[in-house]
Amino acid sequence: MQYHKAAFLGQERSRKAQMKLFDYAGFAMLTLTLLTGILFVDNLFGQHLVHKTVLSIIAWLVFGALLFGRWRYGWRGRSAVNLTLVGMGVLLLAFFGTKAVLELILHRTP
Repeated sequence: MQYHKAAFLGQERSRKAQMKLFDYAGFAMLTLTLLTGILFVDNLFGQHLVHKTVLSIIAWLVFGALLFGRWRYGWRGRSAVNLTLVGMGVLLLAFFGTKAVLELILHRTP
């Protein structure tokens, strides 16, 4: 009986470590993506990339707030899921919603 309990605790620790790795690795990758994008874009305004950049930074802030809330306040469950969905929605709009942003919000044609 003790062996099963020890195995379960080992699996639980492994799962928690894996979740932390994915959380921080994903945030680090998003940070690296934003930094390399800033380095390699020659003219942000000339290429009509301002809205993509702003939305990506907003998503970065949302995911940063999620990681901080999980670390500081122990956010789990509904609040963590809601922030994750908001961040994902903003990223999806940033990467795939160029036409929607240009036509519906900025009233321009792409």
